[in-house]
Amino acid sequence: LALLALLVALVAPLAWGWDRDAPTATLSVENGGHWGHWGDPEFCPGRSFASGFQLKVRTEGTMGTVGT
Repeated sequence: LALLALLVALVAPLAWGWDRDAPTATLSVENGGHWGHWGDPEFCPGRSFASGFQLKVRTEGTMGTVGT
């Protein structure tokens, strides 16, 4: 029984961390369309996660304006 407990203690952390680096969700909206210029997707480094985000919104007519 002690050998089984030791085996579980050694293997369980590996099983819990299996494939944890793969994205688990993609945020999107249905009313956003394909407006604007989007960059490539970016993901958090392995074994980390996002706790918030920041969104820049430009008003209509300022798409070519730099620094706004």
